[in-house]
Amino acid sequence: VNGSLTLEDQGSLFEAVAGLAAAMPPEQLQPALQRMLEGPVANLAELLGADASRLASDTQGYAAWAARNVEVIGIVSKSFSRKQESACSHWQATLGLVARTLDKCSGQLADGAVWRAVLFLCRRMVEVLGDAFLSPLDALMPYLYSCPQADLLELTSFAHQSVCSYQGRMQPLLQKWLHVLFLRPVEVWRQMPEQSDQLRREKFELGTGVLQLLRE
Repeated sequence: VNGSLTLEDQGSLFEAVAGLAAAMPPEQLQPALQRMLEGPVANLAELLGADASRLASDTQGYAAWAARNVEVIGIVSKSFSRKQESACSHWQATLGLVARTLDKCSGQLADGAVWRAVLFLCRRMVEVLGDAFLSPLDALMPYLYSCPQADLLELTSFAHQSVCSYQGRMQPLLQKWLHVLFLRPVEVWRQMPEQSDQLRREKFELGTGVLQLLRE
């Protein structure tokens, strides 16, 4: 992930290489995907193994580093879909590492950039893994909803995307996380002020998002 290229150029390069890998036959695709992910995977594994004092010494720096590595995983996934079934185990293993890192370092990684990168990755995995993402999603839910920087409108939109994609197969997760998927957004909505047009618009958008989710 590190190098002389700008972050935008790095992202474009990862996406281009991933596009080539996604077109490979299964026996070539698996090692190619593993090589593309080994950098961010190694970096996240290093974060997972770091002690709290090390992370506390540069919270913002480590959060930015974590966000970038999670984002790269999401960028690589843009070239993949459910058609590449042979890659499923690699994605699941990578998501497991992401979830363990967030679980252990949630206090140090309670950062808006990390949160947005994780949500981006989750949106991609719905399209890439299909039903195989339901278990990893369950493991990622605590971070998504507990992070102080969480955007409830974006989360409600993602929940709506998931329900539309999974239909009844999403029911166990909906029942387990009802208190954060529905009750928390509703409580926040009730307490949102309306002193300006912008605040009223934000309240309307969140309320509309919750209603769309309930309708599904």
